[in-house]
Amino acid sequence: MRSCDNSCAMEPTTQEKRSWNFRKANWDGFTQELENLCSDLPKHNDAEKLLHLFTSCIQKAAKHHIPRGKRRNNWISFWKDHNIKDLIQERDSIGQELQRNNSEELKRNFIEVSHRLEELILESKKEKWTELCSKLDRRKGTSHHWYLL
Repeated sequence: MRSCDNSCAMEPTTQEKRSWNFRKANWDGFTQELENLCSDLPKHNDAEKLLHLFTSCIQKAAKHHIPRGKRRNNWISFWKDHNIKDLIQERDSIGQELQRNNSEELKRNFIEVSHRLEELILESKKEKWTELCSKLDRRKGTSHHWYLL
C-alpha cells in the first residue's frame, strides 16, 4: 500500500496476472528437477497428501525452468464488431434463460442464434482476411508474408 499524507487515501497495489511461457521452457531441466524432487517424496497412504506433495514439486520445478510473462488484457478479437457483440449477448442471455427454464422453444432459439453467430463470425473473418490480402504488396518484400503463414 502506498501513502502520501493523511489527506490522501491509501490505495492497494494490484498484482498483474502472469502466464507461463511454455515455448521458452527448459524441459530437460524441468524433467530432471521434477524426478529428483519426486524421488525424495515420503511414502504416504493418504492420496490427497501425496497429490499435494506432487503438485508442489511440479510448481517448484516449473518456477525454476518455465519463464513467466505478462498477460495481455487489452487483446480484442480482430473480427469482432458491434453486430457480433450484440449477438453474443443475445446468445448468452438465451443460454441463461435456457438453464432456468428448459423448454424446446428456447433450445431452438438458442441453436438458431448460435448458428447465426457462427456464420457472422466466419463472414467477418473472411472479410478481414480478404482485406489483409488485398493490401499485401509482393514488391516490398516477403518477410511479412512469411510471418502471416
